[in-house]
Amino acid sequence: MKQNDTSERNKAIVRALYEAYNRRDYEAAFAHKAEDYTIEVTGTSWVSGRFQGRDYVRHELLPRVFPEGVTFRLRNLVAEGDVVMAEWENEAHRGGSVYRGRAVEVFEFDGDKIKRVRAYVDPAPQMAFFGEQPPASR
Repeated sequence: MKQNDTSERNKAIVRALYEAYNRRDYEAAFAHKAEDYTIEVTGTSWVSGRFQGRDYVRHELLPRVFPEGVTFRLRNLVAEGDVVMAEWENEAHRGGSVYRGRAVEVFEFDGDKIKRVRAYVDPAPQMAFFGEQPPASR
């Protein structure tokens, strides 16, 4: 596959990922991720750090981070080969609190699957919404 074709395919996958999140169709969103998917998130809250494994992120982490879902608004999407960079704003709600964040995510692909994401998140709203400790398990 030519690099331009690869870039366009990967941009389409990332766009579809965010659209699936916005619909709360997490099965569709996580279908784009490799089994050994890893995400690294900047910041100082409990959602910062390195999280590994598609199933762990989908079934353990996501429900604790965004129990009421999350909505993304893409501002920019740039790709070169197996790397896609997405700039976005998002909004999430939890127990009457509202999170409005901004970030740039760098996606690395292995074929047509997302292998790794590095999320460079605005730390102030992240810390205000999530805090240092995770919420108690349900």
